[in-house]
Order: sequence, then structure tokens, then C-alpha cells
Amino acid sequence: MTNPSDICVKPVGELSEAERASWSVLREQDPLLANPFLSCDFATAVAEAGPAVEVALVQQEDRILGILPFQRTGQVGKPVGSIVSELQGIVARPGAEFDFRSLLTAANLRCWDYDGALAHQSILQASSIATREASFIDLEVYRTDQELATGGERSSWLKDTARKERKLAREVGSPRFVLADDPEEPLAALHRWKSLQYARTGTFNVLSIDWVWQLVQQLSTCSTDDLSGVCSTLYAGDRLLAVHFGILSRGVLASWFPAYDYDLGGYSPGLILLKHLIAQGGEAGVRRIDLGQGNERYKTSAATGSYPLCEGSVGRSPTERLARRAWVGVRDWAQSSPSAQRPLVAFRAARNWVKRHRQKQVSSSTTCDLPSGEGR
Repeated sequence: MTNPSDICVKPVGELSEAERASWSVLREQDPLLANPFLSCDFATAVAEAGPAVEVALVQQEDRILGILPFQRTGQVGKPVGSIVSELQGIVARPGAEFDFRSLLTAANLRCWDYDGALAHQSILQASSIATREASFIDLEVYRTDQELATGGERSSWLKDTARKERKLAREVGSPRFVLADDPEEPLAALHRWKSLQYARTGTFNVLSIDWVWQLVQQLSTCSTDDLSGVCSTLYAGDRLLAVHFGILSRGVLASWFPAYDYDLGGYSPGLILLKHLIAQGGEAGVRRIDLGQGNERYKTSAATGSYPLCEGSVGRSPTERLARRAWVGVRDWAQSSPSAQRPLVAFRAARNWVKRHRQKQVSSSTTCDLPSGEGR
């Protein structure tokens, strides 16, 4: 077992080249750690966009056993970029064991809360209080699966999407897919469309947070050995219909912000874009598209598999986990009970207020430049 003296905590920007290399090596030990949200470059980009990011390094002699990147609000730790990060966890070898309470003590944290961590990591299983599935698309399956090739049941979404694409060509203009487009104008449209979507659905607009939009813009031009932004687009003639912005690491493309022109939603431009992304993504080095949590129809239709995620809280005190369990219970009741629909409106309003308040606290503690123009 570890003790606080085995753990070093420092800002992500102060990691040495050897420590960054160890992070990279640890990610090679587990295919699910290839997701870009668990890369050192993503944590660094979040820190550059505004919110401070710290890293706890669990060491044994000269060897790093595990890495926990986190952000803090007081003494509560959160995953890096948690409001927009779709995959969380500890960067460690499979089956790695160490005393998480010692890590919290070394980092001066009461607890580390998570809501989308890798459920197969044994070190989190005791603190997990809820699980759900995250979908993914294996591009090789679409290339080789005979059921898809011969028109089996799983190909129904492809046939329906192809039909709508032909209708789009007749009525609007010939579709044109761009795998890696110049991001400036498409991102402006994405911001506008996503903001309208959030307003229609009563969902908190994460793109209204200055550092989030700065992070998106920053990653759209990022191209390192371990992380790059990919802005894919669909046009009909010269008219932009859909945008998909994802981040790519080690062959895994995280589907981050998809958006489309709502006025042409009947043609399913988002699905047409996804169809082409699956077919041509390999040209950009994509092996797998991680769709994240959620049971949206397009995810269940297009996915070739899934892996479990968990939600919970690792705390120095049992009361931290009990508090998290109570919160999850109230939230799940509010979302599922017909009798809770009116209280749910108040619940969502309160939740969104808390999110905005927390982000203002984080933003006020930084001195980063704010994005201009469309992103504000």
C-alpha cells in the first residue's frame, strides 16, 4: 500500500519530460486509456484554457504506478474538464492497487467525485454507486461485418440514412463530406446550432462558459503526436449542413460536439455525416469512434459495442460517499418519476445555477485571455 510520501502532487504544466513519457507508457497498457480525454495533452490544454489542473503521481521507488489528473474546488477534486470530459479515470496499469485515501491526503482533498469513470478499474469499484454504458464504433467492424455488408438488421440505419442522402441531393443539393475541414467557420456554426439545441431542450449550454469555448477553439488547431482536433463537415452545394468536432488520440476519436442545421433536420444531416465519417475516418488514422454515454437512437443504432462507466465518490470519510449516493438517488428519481416532472424543472434550474456559480468561481481564479467573437 502507498502512503502520502509515495505521492507527488504538482501542476500539470510542471511535469517533467520523463513524467509525461510515463503517462504515455501507462496509457499503452489498457486500450480504453487510449481515449483522448485521458491524455496528458488534453489535461495540459484544459489548464491552458483557464482552470488549474493538478496531477497526483503515485510512485514506487523510481517507477510511476498511477496518475490522477484533477481539478479542485476547495477540497473537492473533480476529473479534468469534468463538465465536458466524457471519459474519466486513473491512468494506471490494469489491476493496479494503491491506497486512494493516501492520495487524497497528499493532494489535500476530502474526496474525488466522478461521473463517467472507467468501471473496470478495480481501484474505483468499491466507491462506485451507479453504472451506465458508453457506446463506441469499431470502424473495422463496418468494413468487414457481413451482416452490415449484406443488409442485415444492423444495417437498417445505414439504408435509411442513404435514402435520406439521395433525397437531400434531389431537393437541396449534392452532399459533400469533408473529413478534416478548416475549423474556423464550421465551429462558428457549431456554436450557434448547439446553443439553439441547448435552449430547445432546456439543457445547460456548456459552450457559454468562456474557458470551454476557448478549449474547443484551441483544440481545433491542435496537432501533437498524442492529440489532435478533427473538424468534419457536411455540405449540400455550398451550404453547411452539419459539423462534427472530435478529438483524436491513438486511433480513438472522441465524438465531442456534433451539430446540424435544425431547419434541415428532416434529412438527418448529422447521420449522413456520421456515415461518411465511419467510411472515411481511417484516412485520418481513426480506428474507433467513442460516442460516450447516453441512449440516443443514433448511438444505439450505429454502435458496434459498449463499455461500462461508473459514477461515485472516493472520500477520506464514509460520509462523502453517502452524500454522493443520496444526490444520485434524488437525481435519478427526479428524472424518471412522472410525479416529479414539475419538481424536475426546479431541480434542473438549481443544478444549472450551481454549475454556473462553480464555473464563475473557477474563471475568477484564472487570468487567461477570454475568447472573442462567436465564442463569447
